Amino acid sequence: CENPFPAGELGRRLTQIRKIRIPRRERYVGNILAASSFAVFFGGGWKDALISGIFAVAISLLQDYVELICMNTMVFNVIASFLTGVGIRFVCRLAPGLDMDMIMIGDIMLLIPGLMSTNAIRDVLIGDTLSGIIRLIAALLLAAALALGFMGAIILFGRFGL
Repeated sequence: CENPFPAGELGRRLTQIRKIRIPRRERYVGNILAASSFAVFFGGGWKDALISGIFAVAISLLQDYVELICMNTMVFNVIASFLTGVGIRFVCRLAPGLDMDMIMIGDIMLLIPGLMSTNAIRDVLIGDTLSGIIRLIAALLLAAALALGFMGAIILFGRFGL
């Protein structure tokens, strides 16, 4: 605050920050660790963590390739959660000792709009009520899209016995 820089410099710095991309390998390793950790945290075993990590790679690949062609984030969340749910159901049918719920919990955490929810609550707390409510509704809609995708996979496998 004592030595502010000009607006042009701020714009240049913001442009540089936006260009920074996390290397693919680091993102994949982070997703694997997060999904596996959540699977164990919520009560799964090491096998559940391993399978959750494998599906974390699948989600990362979907984020790299499918998200680019989706109309919006909600459509992507439905597609990604449905495909992940179908894969998890299929693997759990092949290996009955796995806990499907723990694997799904670990992987769904990668897609939950946590930052959006946090920013919504922050906006409400600092007085930007309308902005906060709109962000919160958007976060809830994205979470509902995730639930719809996973629920669709569960229902599909339950009905058809796949």
